[in-house]
Amino acid sequence: MKPPKIALISNRPKGIHFSYIRYLNNQIRENFDLKGTPLILVPKKRGEREDNSSLSNRKT
Repeated sequence: MKPPKIALISNRPKGIHFSYIRYLNNQIRENFDLKGTPLILVPKKRGEREDNSSLSNRKT
């Protein structure tokens, strides 16, 4: 099972300090009772999307 991946949307994702990411990680674990669960927090620029070919091939 893959760990949950959470996007941190920011105008300047490279400006997010590692200690703030660690703080958010700990707060999410504490507030959502995810103690011991690995989390992946991914800083992303506003408007940036993941290339997900399965979504683009979907019929609407």
